[in-house]
Amino acid sequence: MSFLASLFGRKAPTSDAISRELARLNVETPRLAAELEAAQSAFANIATMSDSDLEAAEHARTMARRRIERHQAQIAELQEALSSATKAEAMAALKARSDAVRRAVEVDAPKALDTYDDGARKVAEGLQRFAAIRAEVEVLNQELAAARLPLIDSPDDLYRKEPDVIVPEVREKRTKWVRYNRATGQEEDVGITVTVAGQQLPSNGYGASPDARRVEYEHVTPGKTKYGRRLDSLSSVSLPPARVGAKRHWPREA
Repeated sequence: MSFLASLFGRKAPTSDAISRELARLNVETPRLAAELEAAQSAFANIATMSDSDLEAAEHARTMARRRIERHQAQIAELQEALSSATKAEAMAALKARSDAVRRAVEVDAPKALDTYDDGARKVAEGLQRFAAIRAEVEVLNQELAAARLPLIDSPDDLYRKEPDVIVPEVREKRTKWVRYNRATGQEEDVGITVTVAGQQLPSNGYGASPDARRVEYEHVTPGKTKYGRRLDSLSSVSLPPARVGAKRHWPREA
């Protein structure tokens, strides 16, 4: 009976089972090495050993060496078996994946294409109806504009565009420093300030400007319109056929 058969029987062992046995043997390696070292140390007093003592020491050393040789051979056999089992399991896993993917290609892929066809037909019907409504609105609005009647909102504006946001005008009271300019005969803003005793005062470029005065005025922030974001145009939608030889769903072929 082989060593592997004595451990695992006739059934091929798994890599996990072999790894557990290898771990068990590796735990024993230090102990066997210590036994050989102890048997070898007995020869330190060989000069005073009798024949029987020497024979016993040689026997103990021989048996310790045999145990190590057997132990190493068992480890080598398990390592070789682990390599073979790992390769076999990887090949089995690859074959299982291959079989599963092949079944998916043969069975599931056609079903997926059928599902796509059903959905694409419904989407194409919706796109065609929406395009017809949009075209009808465009034509009608031309007639309504000519008759000076209210226009109909575009379905794109109603359902495929975010609402515009109108930001109202803001008016607020502010103060500023001005100084009379004798050359122009008008008051002008004093944009430069200087800190005097912890206060911001108008400056003439060298120091505080004594001829400046503070006035109140109305600051106006103009209102504006933030236009809503539009969704991508449905004209960019393309629905190819699911299978070779079939007609595309959208845009529909003439």
